[in-house]
Amino acid sequence: MVQHINTEIAIIGAGVIGLAIAEALVAEGREVVLVDPNSPGSGASYGNAGTIADYAVMPVGTPEVLWHLPSLLFSRDAPLSILPAAMVSLAPWLLRFARAALPGPSARNAAALAGLLVGARQGWTDLAERIGAADLLAARGCLYAYPTAAAVRDLRRLVQSAIAFHPVVVEAADVAHPVAVDLRIEPRRHADETRALRPLGLRLDPRRGVA
Repeated sequence: MVQHINTEIAIIGAGVIGLAIAEALVAEGREVVLVDPNSPGSGASYGNAGTIADYAVMPVGTPEVLWHLPSLLFSRDAPLSILPAAMVSLAPWLLRFARAALPGPSARNAAALAGLLVGARQGWTDLAERIGAADLLAARGCLYAYPTAAAVRDLRRLVQSAIAFHPVVVEAADVAHPVAVDLRIEPRRHADETRALRPLGLRLDPRRGVA
């Protein structure tokens, strides 16, 4: 049976973004209806890592990525995998991506992302406090591990580019003197989720974590 509802504002999608928008509008005294075929927060929001990455101002398309694009497309170990049969249909998108990864467009995209993210941390903190969920937020930073010195050099260049648009706090460990990090992997996680650890020369024991 079709149900007809009259409302001032209808929001399509009851994920974290839709709920946050609804909360802000209700606080302004607006009448809001959320439209979603599933329970709130059960879609993409449920599957995400739950990280507030306000440091991630650099777009995926950068000059560095453009430089490595051939190896990304054709290397068996690359994180990007495109079926040969799909190359023709994806060619227009790949060309647009390549243009967006040029220095000028990449810098403009980074500036746009920085403008969106500059108040993200405080915004989420304020929201969590308003809804009584401040205990769910933990400021622990994040850790990126790279298998080679060349990869670390690429990271440092990327960080310097990011700092030009948005201040981020980064501590880079010396590759020759790795820091000791306690990495614990829950046994119920699938092996695919820990595949990225293997290039680091770490041994994975699902019962004990990473050795």
